[in-house]
Amino acid sequence: MPTNGVSRNGQAGRRHVPGAAPRTPPPAGDQGQGQDKKRKKKEKKKGDKGEGSGTVTPNGSVEPPEEPVTSVPPTPGAEQLDPTAKKVRNLNKKLKAIEELKEKAKRGERLEATQLKKMEGEADIRKELASASLGVAG
Repeated sequence: MPTNGVSRNGQAGRRHVPGAAPRTPPPAGDQGQGQDKKRKKKEKKKGDKGEGSGTVTPNGSVEPPEEPVTSVPPTPGAEQLDPTAKKVRNLNKKLKAIEELKEKAKRGERLEATQLKKMEGEADIRKELASASLGVAG
């Protein structure tokens, strides 16, 4: 089997595929295009990593890089909540999850050990929520 670009007959170059049309060299005017493609590909990779200063246009000028698009918008009003309000919101989320687990158990679905443990902690979460709610109201 040929390796390192050397064919069976000992000649270097591309391998020959039986039945395929023979390859012809590119016209004289296209000599640098292969290098241009490599360069553009390299620049694109460089741009994907956050490096570089922009995109090079065919005329040689450089366009500024585009601003990155965030995939998740910030939660509205989250920056206005104090730590206690965040804690209350988090505890309410946990209670909602526990209620959903209770519904699953009622329907006869089998729960995992971690889910059962979460359900056992409901009383502690309710106590913590009560004390945190007093901190928000007062």
